[in-house]
Amino acid sequence: MKSSKNWRPLSVSVWHYLIEHRDNEQLFFHDVAREVGISLRHLNYPLAYVLEFCERLSLPPLTGIVLIKQETVRLQREYPSAHFRLKHQGQFYYPCDASFEPLYQQKLAQVRRFDWQAIHYVPSLLTVFELKSQWLEAKNKSAPKSPHASRLNQLAKR
Repeated sequence: MKSSKNWRPLSVSVWHYLIEHRDNEQLFFHDVAREVGISLRHLNYPLAYVLEFCERLSLPPLTGIVLIKQETVRLQREYPSAHFRLKHQGQFYYPCDASFEPLYQQKLAQVRRFDWQAIHYVPSLLTVFELKSQWLEAKNKSAPKSPHASRLNQLAKR
């Protein structure tokens, strides 16, 4: 069942929390969820608004500082959500992309240096499901066209 909850107000709390803690060496999903009073399962919704805002204003990707603890420990490097993406020179890069890691480290440094206090956060008026649709559309456009890609897309829609 789709949630019709308005996640925009909570995204404002997440925005402020991320700015306040951007210099933390490691900031995990469960820490952010606990501090803003949301279940871990729903944290991606307000994060989607923050990421969309950063992309829309060509800001460093603030949500990239939120890490998956298990993957970060297992891989012994910072690892964001699979829902995270980087926008660089009009292209999108995802954690599974081979060229993601060096660009991600560069963007993390930008996040930590950026003057976030000068930015007034205004979340998109889109619903979270409209944001998700835009995200999937962009991901499909940037995905390499393999013979199996169309079949996988068909299966994903079921």
